[in-house]
Amino acid sequence: MTTRPQTAPPTDGPTTGTTGATGAAGATTEPATKPLPIWSTLAATTGAALVAWFPLSRFVDLEVAAGDSTRIVGGASVGISALVIALAALGFATVVRRRARRPRRVFTVTGAVVLVLSLVSPLAQAVTTDAALSLLTLHVVVGAVVLGLVPRRLPSLRR
Repeated sequence: MTTRPQTAPPTDGPTTGTTGATGAAGATTEPATKPLPIWSTLAATTGAALVAWFPLSRFVDLEVAAGDSTRIVGGASVGISALVIALAALGFATVVRRRARRPRRVFTVTGAVVLVLSLVSPLAQAVTTDAALSLLTLHVVVGAVVLGLVPRRLPSLRR
């Protein structure tokens, strides 16, 4: 009785070391990791913003100009804003997934540009330098979580 050597199952082409199949120029066509559920992306973004806000709000008055008056940025504002940003990012990711040839790259570049543009608001509206730096920190935290989690849901290359 002769035994044949076992071979690996056939693939769609060479692999890049990720779990996704490869397309042109070695770019993966599937996410490298299984995406997190949408609710966990929303929870992570909102939670990270609130975790960053809590100590900042204890040491700095997060006071911003609102017309002729000022107001303090509270936890509800931070949490709701982070949730809205995460929802908008997920919505944009859905559109990019369907329309762009390289969804992950388009989302990441667009998200980075939006993050940089969002940094103008704290600089323009904060009443003190400490408040401006603290609000900049909150923007960067939310941006980092969104840019860290949402692109994982997108393929590098659309077929």
